[in-house]
Amino acid sequence: MICSQSIPAIVLASITIYTGIYHLLLSYRRRRKRTDLLFAMTCLAMGVYDIFCAGLYSSTTLSAGMSWQRVQLVSLALVGITFVWFCFDYTSTVSSRYRRLSTIYFITMAAIMALAPDSWIFHVDRPALRAFRFLGSAVSYHEAEFTALAALLHGLTILAFIYMLIVGLRFYQRESRRRALPLVAAMICFFIGAVNDTAVAVGFSQSIYILEYAYMGMVILMAVHLSTEVAEISETRALLSELEARFRALFRNTAVGLAMTDRDGIITRANPGLCQMFGALPEALVGQSMFERFHVADRTSLQRMAERIINGEGSSFRAEKRYIWPDESIYWGDVSISTVHAPGDDAVVEGMIWIVVGITERRRAVDSLRGLNEQLEDKVHERTSTLINTNRHLEESLQKLRDDEEAGKLIQTNLLPPAIEQIGPIVFARHLEPSFYMSGDFVDYFRIDDDHVGFYIADVSGHGVSSAFVTVLLKSFISYARERFMAHEDQAILDPGLLLTRLNGELLAQELGKHMTLFYGVIDTAQNHLIFANGGQFPYPVMLADATIEPIKIKGTPLGMFPFSTYANVERELPPAFVLTVFSDGILELLDQPGLTDKQHHLASVVKRSDGDLGRIVKRLALDTTTMPPDDVSILTVQKC
Repeated sequence: MICSQSIPAIVLASITIYTGIYHLLLSYRRRRKRTDLLFAMTCLAMGVYDIFCAGLYSSTTLSAGMSWQRVQLVSLALVGITFVWFCFDYTSTVSSRYRRLSTIYFITMAAIMALAPDSWIFHVDRPALRAFRFLGSAVSYHEAEFTALAALLHGLTILAFIYMLIVGLRFYQRESRRRALPLVAAMICFFIGAVNDTAVAVGFSQSIYILEYAYMGMVILMAVHLSTEVAEISETRALLSELEARFRALFRNTAVGLAMTDRDGIITRANPGLCQMFGALPEALVGQSMFERFHVADRTSLQRMAERIINGEGSSFRAEKRYIWPDESIYWGDVSISTVHAPGDDAVVEGMIWIVVGITERRRAVDSLRGLNEQLEDKVHERTSTLINTNRHLEESLQKLRDDEEAGKLIQTNLLPPAIEQIGPIVFARHLEPSFYMSGDFVDYFRIDDDHVGFYIADVSGHGVSSAFVTVLLKSFISYARERFMAHEDQAILDPGLLLTRLNGELLAQELGKHMTLFYGVIDTAQNHLIFANGGQFPYPVMLADATIEPIKIKGTPLGMFPFSTYANVERELPPAFVLTVFSDGILELLDQPGLTDKQHHLASVVKRSDGDLGRIVKRLALDTTTMPPDDVSILTVQKC
């Protein structure tokens, strides 16, 4: 028969078991978080303990009381095991050795309490009827006094809980206090209950057992923490959903071809632009190798460069490659590849992002001109007179084209600053080797005001006239920014990050189908201070000071590709004497080293052995004997003696 004093224990058992079942179900939904499962097991074990407490409170004989005391202590041992494992998983500060020893101890305690004779655990001839009044109600327990062995087990259990309390306090000091506070507060309540119940059990105190009530502190505090955690997860999911929606819209609506692949080049996502370029539906592309979509003659080089950036030899790659339609027709694309890293770990590469810009029309124009020349040579013998006239007209056209290109080259050359120029205490020097008549690379340096000088190096995608046109646009943009500064209308010329952001928007607005990399810096000559921003410029600039070479590894996104790109400023104090050297990526095509990392180390070594002198750098790289390199090559040095 259940007495009235057992009702609170039954209510607590119901709440605790319900909490345990709830966390058990929650652990099924969040299988990666073992904490929910362990807390559920602790609650279930404590719920069983509460039920046994209700049985003890309702016992009317000594033998019945001893039986309930036995199963109470067995269930308490189970609580100890699950509680230690819960703290081990929650805090990660409980030693594995203590976890093993405490588990063995509590299992031993449970076995003793379950199997040992009554005389080992109780003084059967010393009944202990504990009767007193609590809050106006009569409370009585029919128990037997514990033996020295049982008292020892109680004492060891208290020591185990003292150690766990110390672990909780250390966790509070070392880790996030917001996460540790609920556990520490719950452990203090639980510890107070364990000490009180042990004192009552061994006869040191006359009071009710409160461990089942103390554990409710654990349930309440952990429930508060869990509700906060669930709310934060919901907010995070909502934010991720919003970001995902924006990314999908950008991915779907951009005009260029975009693809996401795994480390092996297998397509996991393709946008409509890429599907249109490849002449295939999204479901036909997903799951296929991106490399298989390119011409067989270009696959090896693409795979080799993809392997290099996967292995950390650079973060991106760009080249012009051929791709194939289902009807076997061949098209050309400007292909850029960059890596996607694991969240929170830049050392782990999860996949790659591919950007493909169609350039077939330009390549066809070049091939068409080449084919026309070949046809003219084949007919030279059978149509001599016609060929002479045709050649004369062709030569006139070509001469006009060369004259136009020479004029364009002269215009572009006149836009460049002097090859060597000193502005205040800073000496600038440049070397530019175009791959065609006109260059897609551009270098400039200029005085902004009495205390500031600006400089930049740019590399426009592609080559020739179209790329050179963009350099003229760049020169005009920077000049306009300087004019606005001198007219006290705008400070952007002193803010590299803001200037690059505006230039990115200007390139996208013009819809030129071009993008560029740009390194722009401003030196405060009075404070000897440098502020700069990097728009995808690679290889990284190198700083030589006090015979020590230092790469400035600042990543960035090329300009003219994404409307959401922003560019941050980086500031650093300059040494009293230094040389800053910046290369365009065309120099990498001329180096024999096998990987991008080796090439960057070689460039840094050349700068160091040349003491930053541009003339010696040019000679060591054999640029003084190089004409029409595969890609435009430019070098900028910024020196203070």
